[in-house]
Amino acid sequence: MQSKKLAGKKIEQSTQIFLDIAEIKNDVVILKDGSLRSVLMASSINFALKSEDEQEALVSSYVSFLNYLDFPVQVVIQSRMLDISKYQKKLEAAERDLTNDLLKKQLVNYRAYIKELVELGNIMTKRFYIVVPYSSIEEKKMGFFNRLGTVFTPAKVIKLKKSKFEKL
Repeated sequence: MQSKKLAGKKIEQSTQIFLDIAEIKNDVVILKDGSLRSVLMASSINFALKSEDEQEALVSSYVSFLNYLDFPVQVVIQSRMLDISKYQKKLEAAERDLTNDLLKKQLVNYRAYIKELVELGNIMTKRFYIVVPYSSIEEKKMGFFNRLGTVFTPAKVIKLKKSKFEKL
């Protein structure tokens, strides 16, 4: 009986109120506290395939890059299982179009091999993002209680005028 009552109620709150993101404008993420974030997608390299000298050079370059920064950055890695369903459908369509029985049999074996390879090998797609923060000078001058007030009333901070946003 309790579940029927819960099922009949509509969700009144959106998940957006639980996010720190107020809006995204001109490829810039504006947080509820008024600070800005830029998210950059980065490419990756296969470190294991590099020679020892190349690995050492990469590590030292990365250390130099991190030491050069005078602000915090966040590196986000998104890992997902590889989805080959579209590729499998293309192979199935190609199999239906084939008239040669030998090629058709090889294509069936190939499809099975690819499916097993992905399932057993735990093949993942990875995306790398770098989040670069920006806070205005006015925000850095704000005291603790002013910042605390913006947490409870973010609407005052969120409304950036277009001219001020472009100036930042």
